[in-house]
Amino acid sequence: MRSYNRYGGAAELLTHFLPQHVLQELRGRALLLQKDEQFRIYLLRRLWFVIPIALVSVLIGLACTAGSMIFLFLFVAQPVPGWLVALIFGIGALVGVAVIVSQLYALLAWLERRAFSRTMSASLDLDALARELKRAQDSAAQLEPLTLRLPDLDLRDAYAVARRVHDARRAEGFIPVGRKIGFTNSSLWPVYGVHQPIWGTMYDRTVISLGSAEGRCSLRGLAEPRIEPEIVLGLRSAPEPGADHAALLRSIEWIAHGYEIVQSHFPGWKFRVADTVADNGLHGLLLLGPTLALSRLGADAEESLRSFSVALSCNGVQKEVGRGSNVLGSPLAALAHLISALASLPGSEPLRGGEMVTTGTLTAAYPVGAGETWETELRGIPLPGLRVAFTG
Repeated sequence: MRSYNRYGGAAELLTHFLPQHVLQELRGRALLLQKDEQFRIYLLRRLWFVIPIALVSVLIGLACTAGSMIFLFLFVAQPVPGWLVALIFGIGALVGVAVIVSQLYALLAWLERRAFSRTMSASLDLDALARELKRAQDSAAQLEPLTLRLPDLDLRDAYAVARRVHDARRAEGFIPVGRKIGFTNSSLWPVYGVHQPIWGTMYDRTVISLGSAEGRCSLRGLAEPRIEPEIVLGLRSAPEPGADHAALLRSIEWIAHGYEIVQSHFPGWKFRVADTVADNGLHGLLLLGPTLALSRLGADAEESLRSFSVALSCNGVQKEVGRGSNVLGSPLAALAHLISALASLPGSEPLRGGEMVTTGTLTAAYPVGAGETWETELRGIPLPGLRVAFTG
C-alpha cells in the first residue's frame, strides 16, 4: 500500500501556480542555506534586512489571499455551499502561498548572487588591483574603471586597494603628511555620479608649499588634471570622533588657502565612487599657500570659515565664486565628517597632530593646462589669494 504524504496534494496543486524549475531552485537554495556556511553567515549578518522583507512578502501573500477570496465570493451565488467555501479558501490559500514562495525565491536568488559576489570580492586579488593602479599613477596612464570589470567592488574593497598602494608608497620613502577630502561639494555629485565624500592620503612629495601668494607648477605626470580651490587645516592635536565645532577649532593650529590638483586615471572622468577611492581620492598635488594662525580669525572663526567667498579666475577671466559653506556647510563640518569616516573604517589610521587636511573644492573642478595662470581672491577671511602659472 502506498503511504499517504499529507504534503503531496498541496505540492501537486502548487506546481500549477509555479513553474517546476522555480520550486526546484527554491529547494536548492534551501539546501544551500543548510550546507553552505559562507552563504549562511552572509544571510545571518543581514537578518535585519531579510526579516522585514520576508514579513512584507508574507503580508503581500495574505493580501492576495484575501483579495482572491473576496473576488471569488462576489461572483458566487448566495448562499454559498460549504464545499464551495472550502474550495474558495483553498484557492485563496494557494494564491497566497504562490505569491509568498515567488517572492522568497526572488529574495533568495538575489541574496545568493550578492553572497557569491561578496565571496568573489573577498577572493579578489586586491594586491594586483593595487599594482595596476600604482602603475597608472606612476606613469600618468589611464585604465578602464575597476567597477566596469568588478561591478560589485564596494568601498571597503576600494579602501583596501588604496591602503595597499599607500603601503607601497611608504616603502618607497613617501611620508604621509595629511589627508584630502573629496566630493564635499554636493553640487558636483550629479556631475560625476559620486554622491558622498571620500578621502585619500597626501604625501611630502605631493604637497608643494608655495611660500608666498604666487608660484609656478608643472603638470607633468598628472592625468587629466583639474584645479580646485580649497581651505587647508593644520592640526595641532588629534580631534576626537564626535567632537563639536568648538573642540575642532581647538585642535586646529593654522589654516591656509591652497589649490588641489586632482586627476583621473579613468578616461573622461567617468567612474564610480569605488574607483575614486581606490585611486587615492583622485589626489594629484596640493599647492599650499601661506599659513595663518587660526587665532587670527578672531572670536568668530567658525562663521568666517563658513561665510567667506573665493573668486576663481583663469587668465584674468573669472570662472566662479565659491563659499566656505559649499563644503558640507563649512570646512569644519568637512573635518568632522573625515574624523567620523576614519573611525568607522576598520584599518584606517586616525588623524594625528601635525597632519594637514584639505577640505574639498569650494567651486567646480576645472580642467587646467600648461600655459594657464589661475588666481583667486578671498573675501571675508584674512587669507591671501593665490596666483599660480602652470607649465607642462
